[in-house]
Amino acid sequence: MEHFRGGLPTVEEGDEGSLEFQLLASYCRPRYFLHEGRMVRYLFGGGATDQQLVVVKVAAKLESIVHSVPFPQEEDVKKGALENQDELALKLVELLKRSGDKLNDEIKQDQVLQQQLRRAFDYTLFERVTSALQSLVVAPGPGACAARGQEGRMRWAQIAWAFEATRRLSAMDVIVKRRVLGFGERYLLQHHSAWVQQQGGWEKAFDTEEID
Repeated sequence: MEHFRGGLPTVEEGDEGSLEFQLLASYCRPRYFLHEGRMVRYLFGGGATDQQLVVVKVAAKLESIVHSVPFPQEEDVKKGALENQDELALKLVELLKRSGDKLNDEIKQDQVLQQQLRRAFDYTLFERVTSALQSLVVAPGPGACAARGQEGRMRWAQIAWAFEATRRLSAMDVIVKRRVLGFGERYLLQHHSAWVQQQGGWEKAFDTEEID
């Protein structure tokens, strides 16, 4: 099982004991392990606690939602040095849409972008990029869960893409993975945890048998 080493987590690094951080850490594993059965066997050897089983179940559900949500057509990505954080955020959004799992490979080919990310990648930039991605998604169709209305399915899509943005950004070599997970946790707490709690918690919020 992967462990995050070091001292007590800072606000940026995140709280490893929080359910949000555990969900992000599980979601950001290789996609092979997002299959519920494989993840349980690999991580826990069949001896998972109730909370660990919730983490596995929700992470797998989020991954399936991401695959069901389309993105609009790609746009051209600006080349060369970027003048401000807004331009850097826009470029990251377009790279995330276009490159997917190959984002890190694209960034490795752009020395200027690597230097800018090392200097400028903070929570504000993470929040801009993630919110911009969320604004582009559309709600899954009723087939994803007939019991949930349009608003509930849209929230599903937005939360799923917050996880997916964190996963793709955490794969960048120029940024420490734990730091990105901490940003992701903070984003979830600020933007989505209130809705999740209103639904009865993470398991109920992503249970296809529950209704709004």
